[in-house]
Amino acid sequence: MTDTPIISADSHVVEPADFWQRHIDKEYRARAPHAFTGDDGNAAFVVDGKPLGSVGAPSQVGLRFDEPGAVSFEAKWEDVRPGCSEPVPRLADMQRDGINGEVIFPTLGARLYGVIDGDRLPSDFFRTNIYLTFQEDKLGLDALSASIGVDTLMFGSDYPHAESTWPRSQQFLGELLADKTPGDCAKLTHDTAAALFGFDL
Repeated sequence: MTDTPIISADSHVVEPADFWQRHIDKEYRARAPHAFTGDDGNAAFVVDGKPLGSVGAPSQVGLRFDEPGAVSFEAKWEDVRPGCSEPVPRLADMQRDGINGEVIFPTLGARLYGVIDGDRLPSDFFRTNIYLTFQEDKLGLDALSASIGVDTLMFGSDYPHAESTWPRSQQFLGELLADKTPGDCAKLTHDTAAALFGFDL
């Protein structure tokens, strides 16, 4: 797949330990997520005294290929790959994976909710309102392509999460898209994401 631009429409940043306290308005800081390091050295974010999320699996990109048994929800801050939150190492990781652009979401970000109009078929609603990302599920990609088409489907590497395709995104895409037309490959790898998110290719 090295002959076509690749945009990951589902990548993430692992917020640095001080991110929320540094960037949220002062009036909300007391209730904002804050980093917590346990006695065992493992790091997590806490809100109102309750765990919100760890830095383990969300930052263990590539580990599933090198040491699958080591993937864990537990991790120390020093184990977090620099590309998870720093731009220069992130660009190096993107280059290694053959990714030309990314749409980056926060790891601890809010969830999106939607309501479907009851008078419309779900497939019609999807075609006009919902965009989906895929990683490595050929059966799912083929089923969605057949039912709703490829116009709202986009590749997402899910970097830097443990289940990410990094650093083998090109390999996965080569296998997933081997039977797709060049036009469909362009939509799935970059055209749709570029149009939706404003990338200038």
